[in-house]
Amino acid sequence: PGAFVMRLETRVGFGRAANEVLKLVEGASHLLFCHDDVALAPDAVRALVEEAFRSNAGIASPKYLQWDHPDRLLAVGATADKVGVLQDLVDPGELDQEQHDAVREVFVAPGGVTLVRADLFRALGGFNATIDQFGEDLDLSWRAHVAGARVMVVPAARVLHLQAVRGRVRAGWTTPTGQRRAARLRDEHRVRTMLTCYRWYNLAWILPLAVLYMLAEAATRLLQGRPGDAWHTMGSFARAGRHPGRLWRSRRRVQRRRQASDRHIRRLQTKGNARLRGYLRARFEDVREGLPPAP
Repeated sequence: PGAFVMRLETRVGFGRAANEVLKLVEGASHLLFCHDDVALAPDAVRALVEEAFRSNAGIASPKYLQWDHPDRLLAVGATADKVGVLQDLVDPGELDQEQHDAVREVFVAPGGVTLVRADLFRALGGFNATIDQFGEDLDLSWRAHVAGARVMVVPAARVLHLQAVRGRVRAGWTTPTGQRRAARLRDEHRVRTMLTCYRWYNLAWILPLAVLYMLAEAATRLLQGRPGDAWHTMGSFARAGRHPGRLWRSRRRVQRRRQASDRHIRRLQTKGNARLRGYLRARFEDVREGLPPAP
């Protein structure tokens, strides 16, 4: 009953809206950021805060379960490859048998419910205001690692996640056009995050690798008869760098706060090409289940 609610006059995106807390809240040890399609177990916040203090974590993330099937896993932390392509640490729809219930450090705290130490959030400048959606979790987690903070997954904190963005017909995300737009935003934001977080001498070899991955993906889409998707894949770097001044300022802010080396951070990243691995896994599942191959 005593809650304070602030309503913004215009829609500004999740990151910019969440950053309003920097003006409103003082004296808090931690901040909890929630999407509008989650339901937290009664003890979830307590579990997150206790483990954050115990592990000296900068960011703590819960165990996500399917909304209609709470015995099925959605996410228990996440990782990404060297070029920022996300990869889940659990199989889609995997039965929750407490096999992922160990507290551990992860590369990415998936968006939905995210506990962040207040001083860290302020030092990072909050969420990246240029990322409306699709990528704010990767960006915040990566910048936290660069600043020397730990990102921990706390499976004792259970959260049901509806993933409403996948079902928002009015927003257009379920249409083929909407799905392509989401993929373009995701690629643009991960490239921007990569350009911001790596040291320059690591970018010297990461960038050619990212371009190689991009060309291979574009060629695959051309062979599949999807020239539009191939063109948008090729344009991800151009879109990420269309505001070079803003990108340079973001990079300078991140690098000034660096406390951890890229080599130290890479131990939490997955090896190889996460997108290729996911594609091959989907093809294998289709063959095993006797379904027609996915496009």
